[in-house]
Amino acid sequence: MDFTYFFWNSRQFLKLEEQGTKLGFTLYSRGHLIWLAVIVLATALISSWYIRLGGERRVGRFSRRSNAVYPPISLQETEGKRRRVRHFFAITIVGSEIVRDLIIALTGNFRMEYLPFHLCGFAIFAMAVDAYAENQKLTGQFMAYAFMPGATAALLFCNWTEYPFLTFMCIYSFVFHAWIVFYTIMRFRAGEIRPDYKGLWQTVCMIFLLVGPLFLFNKRFGTNFLFINEASAGSPLVPIWNVLGTRFGYPGYLSGCALLVIAVFHVLWLVYFLLQKGMDKREKGGLK
Repeated sequence: MDFTYFFWNSRQFLKLEEQGTKLGFTLYSRGHLIWLAVIVLATALISSWYIRLGGERRVGRFSRRSNAVYPPISLQETEGKRRRVRHFFAITIVGSEIVRDLIIALTGNFRMEYLPFHLCGFAIFAMAVDAYAENQKLTGQFMAYAFMPGATAALLFCNWTEYPFLTFMCIYSFVFHAWIVFYTIMRFRAGEIRPDYKGLWQTVCMIFLLVGPLFLFNKRFGTNFLFINEASAGSPLVPIWNVLGTRFGYPGYLSGCALLVIAVFHVLWLVYFLLQKGMDKREKGGLK
């Protein structure tokens, strides 16, 4: 098979899987674990680099290694560097989605499922607003409670396992979701996104507002955005469908999903609270 055709053509793998032939990968296989390890390492490096964009030197820091005093860097210069990074992240994710859609359309592989109506698809718009509309904090709450955890869940429970690793759709899916994680973690570690309890419920309301229209859209076009019409195979939603969906239908399944979302958000709130408390403590200690 021609490699170029193999690399770009996603529809062939869907057809093969429907016929019982699987050329993709399995969850937590060696390749999947390598992808996860690289993303974890990249997240640590990118977020640490973002923090060091002048932020630690703004008041003039003494270097024990070189016995030198760094000159202070203004807050305006520091913020200017970080702003350019945020803009780069937003432009890249919007541009990459447009390029992806053009590629799959030109190769005859476009399907309704590729529309940006999954949770991580909405992260594209949220990241763009968050990067450019600096006077509002709402999108930061959405990124912390919904989009970054959603991207993390997507990386852990991939729903693109039908694609082999060396194909465009597989590579793009890993990089796309990792990009959301990179952006959110770097801003959180820099203290620019501070999730709070109010933001938790604002995010819950945002998701609940999406459910109704997307449920009807899924019914009309046979899609499964937000996985509200059917549990994604291998995800934590499967037990909810098996227990509540099979007994009470969609009302039971959606109620179970809603309870799961609220419970997970509260766990996230506690994690963020403890992390922020530790970060604030270290920051105060560093200023003494």
